[in-house]
Parts: sequence; structure tokens; C-alpha cells
Amino acid sequence: MSAVEVAPGQFTVSQNDWDLLPRPSRPPTVSVIVPFYEQQADLERLLVGIELQRGFVDVREVIVVDDGSADGPVVPDWYRGPRVVVLRQADNGFRAGAARNLGASRATSNVLLFLDADMVPSPDYVARMAEIPAVAPEAMVVGSRQHWDLEGWTAPQVRSWLEGGCRPARFKDPAWLAEGYARTRHLLDLTDRSYQWMISAVLGMSRRLFDELGGFDETICSYGGEDWDLAYRAQNVGALMAHRSAVAHHNGPDWSERDGRTQTKNVERRNLVARIPGRRDSLIGRFAHTVVRMDASDVDLDELTMCIASALSAEPTSIAILVEGLPIEAADPLAQDPRVHLGSLRPGMSDRAALSVQIMRPVRFGPRTFDRLLDLLAPGGPARLIVIHDKEVLLTCDTTRASRRVGRWSRTRDPDFLWTQLFGEPEQCAAASIDVTPVVGPADLTETFPR
Repeated sequence: MSAVEVAPGQFTVSQNDWDLLPRPSRPPTVSVIVPFYEQQADLERLLVGIELQRGFVDVREVIVVDDGSADGPVVPDWYRGPRVVVLRQADNGFRAGAARNLGASRATSNVLLFLDADMVPSPDYVARMAEIPAVAPEAMVVGSRQHWDLEGWTAPQVRSWLEGGCRPARFKDPAWLAEGYARTRHLLDLTDRSYQWMISAVLGMSRRLFDELGGFDETICSYGGEDWDLAYRAQNVGALMAHRSAVAHHNGPDWSERDGRTQTKNVERRNLVARIPGRRDSLIGRFAHTVVRMDASDVDLDELTMCIASALSAEPTSIAILVEGLPIEAADPLAQDPRVHLGSLRPGMSDRAALSVQIMRPVRFGPRTFDRLLDLLAPGGPARLIVIHDKEVLLTCDTTRASRRVGRWSRTRDPDFLWTQLFGEPEQCAAASIDVTPVVGPADLTETFPR
């Protein structure tokens, strides 16, 4: 299998096989975006790393965005690298996401690389990070972070170190990241949780993908979660996810080695619970993980009610059911459940859904039906499933990651060709294998509602 050219010099690949991508034929243009808060010494060390960049790349600018410092960033007189643009926003909390968005809005390049101010890029960092998004506009790339004690190190000392001189003391690197990248072969073997390996301190993507996603969520005004939120949205719309051996050096230990971890992690968790639909969360969030659609214009109401009730029992907190064609006089009690939507979904509810299920006729869902569907449709496997009973199609299921990636390029390539090349032929499965049975009337609701 080889990469599929979808526009001149732009490619996509099957599943998440980013290693099939060709190298760019011309140096990619890059903007480096750096959120800053009271970090002048860190910034000067970072700028040393920028000065020493080499390779097949055109670094247009470094955009430093001050998140409301009392003492804003100053570009040192000795700096001779790409131009530095300094922007400022008011001090209204920890707004790293908003700072990155502001920097991206002023960027003039095709590739955006995000580096925290306390990072020092190795000399080949930018070239390695820019390679993939330069040829695959739907790619999100994460680099490798090493942790060092750089406190008190001057710009000349950092320059000497990067050129092969004396090294600073080193802290432990985060084992959970190294283990995750090793287990997934640097994200080639995508899982439904691969977004958790994308770290905003060393993150890169094309301008096109960033704009498609709408950037970072600016309503996150506390430490943690804005990178996972962005990466979840990227993965869910079919972005390629890649880990590169592009090293940037972090000043200080990993977060897991610091004090106050639990409280900070809890804040991050609340940020994510509100934004990433979780199938095991006890709360019903504003985003659905699974959207089920059904045309009820010619369906027995009792059969429909049993079908919907069984779906809600199988997937209670992360589902949205859209019922079309149901007469208003028949809507009660379905209309009383916030997970059931008559005629249209609440705006935004399906924006982050990972799975779309179309019901062709009323069925009864078993307690583990959705678990089995998601196992069959896991990343790396088929992206479209057709559920059959006695040669009759009961359900069709599509993953959002596949439908959005195919849709992204459907103006330049035939959609059927893309489905087959990128995700293989749709698979059929027997209804019994996922614990689905047709509802054959007359339906008895006393079993479903035993009052």
C-alpha cells in the first residue's frame, strides 16, 4: 500500500500509516508559536535553539504570545535567527490555548509548530516536525520531550551544549509517554485513546487542520486539558496522528514529579469531562459519543419505543438518538428523555461523536451491543459495518474518523475509491454476533417498563 495523492504534493494514507508518506519536495514554511508568562530566561534559551535550526525547512517566524506578564518578553540583542513577533493578551487566567490561537492567527506559514517557552529545540527539531504536515495537511505531530535542569544556564552555555559541549543535569523523562509511543509504534497502531499521547509543548500541524478544528478551546482558563481536547477532535475527524523523534529539551522535571499533582489533575479532568464524551462517565454530557438515527414515519410506535429503550439501556450516558418522521401526538414519552431528539439534534451535540448508527428497522439492543460494535470498528479495522439478519440489513455503522477523512478529499478523489483505499471494504456481521435482534410485533412494553 502506498500513499494516496489527493492534491498536487498532498497525500493521505490508509488507516494511520503515516510512515508511507513521501518527504516534501520543497522546504515547508514554518511558524513557531510560543506562549509566554514571566519566562525571559527560558525564552532566551529557546531562541538559542531556534538560531541553530538546520535542515530542509524554511522557518518564517517565531511568534511569542505573552499571557499577561508584568514583565513582557524581550528579544535579546544577540539574537540572529528568524524574525520574532511579540503579541500580548490580558492576564485573565491560565490561557495558553488562547495564546496559541492568537499566535496562529498571525502566522504566515503552512505549518504551525507549538513550543512552550521553557523548551529548547534540538537543531533538527523543526525540520523533523514539519516533514509530515507539509505533505499531509490532515496530520497532527507530536515531538519528544527530554527533561533537564536548565535553571541558571545562560544563552552561551545552552549554545555550547547544543553544539556538543557540557551537558546540564538530566531529570527522568515521563515513562507513560515513552511506553505509549513504544506500544503503538509511535502511533502507527492507533487506538481510540491515542489523543492522550499528543502534548502541546511539542505539537505541530498544518494551518489547514488547525483552522478546520477551530484551534484550541479558549474557554479552558486553567492548567491542563487543552491539548487533549484539541487532539481528540483531530483524531475524531480522521487526522493522521504521528510521533516523531524530534527532541525538544524541557527546563525542569515532568509534571508527574512535581508537588500538588492531584488537585491540578482534578481540574484537568473536569475540563476534559465537559468536552470529551466518555462512555463510562456517570454524567450525561453535552456531547454524544454515539449518534443513533432512525426514520419512524412508517414504524409501529410500540416497536420503536422498545428499540429506543434498549439502546438507552445499553449506552446510557453517551448516546443521542435522533428520531425523524414521528407524529407529534405519538411523541410522549420519548420526547421527555433528554437523550432522545425528535426531528433534529441539539446544536453541537454530535460534533464530537465517534460513531454513527443508522437503524433500518426496530431492533432490540443487548447490554454489550455498543461495546462489540466499537471493538469491531476500532482504529486499524474496518470503518463501516453492515449488520445483517436473515439477509435483511438491520443497522449500518460508520466511524466519524473515516467519514470525515473521506469527505475531506471527496472533491478531488472519488469517495468510494477513498473508502476502499483508506479503510477497506465495508464489513458485514451477523446481528447475533453483536447481540442485536429484530423487534417482531406485537411488542410487549410491560417487560421494558415494568410498572
